[in-house]
Amino acid sequence: MIIMVETSVSSKNIKSFLRKEMKEYIKKIGYITKDEKNDLREWVESGNSVNSNPYYYSDEYGNPMDYISAMRVAEEQFEQMNSMQEPVPEEQQGLDDETEPPF
Repeated sequence: MIIMVETSVSSKNIKSFLRKEMKEYIKKIGYITKDEKNDLREWVESGNSVNSNPYYYSDEYGNPMDYISAMRVAEEQFEQMNSMQEPVPEEQQGLDDETEPPF
């Protein structure tokens, strides 16, 4: 006689666990914006843990960053990159490649 034991965890149980984990995480992290909360909710509803991130960012010890920390780092990097771009001189603003610059 063969007895089958179900070893897999149901999708419903996983989602329930991830939602509970998210609620605890939000309490623990403290301040979180509405946009961050919405992004976090989407991340978790897609089957991901709050203790992971889509960029595979790690902290200084090599441990995976949590979702909000990684998103904040990514936002900071984006802002730094944008601030490093050279501004376009006024006389060149609005000119396309086909228009000759006024000399």
